[in-house]
Amino acid sequence: MRFLGIAGSLRKGSYNRQLAEAARAVMAQRHPDVEFELLEWADVPFMNQDIEHPAPGAVARVRDEVKRTD
Repeated sequence: MRFLGIAGSLRKGSYNRQLAEAARAVMAQRHPDVEFELLEWADVPFMNQDIEHPAPGAVARVRDEVKRTD
């Protein structure tokens, strides 16, 4: 099973990121067979329909990450 944590803040020390990291640590300890990744999305550009197709590389990467998540 694969989980994908998404912190709403891009700040390295954000509380959301800290909670996601803590969840990942607990998951690794209790369920080592479960994959828990944190989405890195700082490079995703603002929504712009003028460049939606084809999607920018960062957008395509994030879409693929979400699709691979259970």
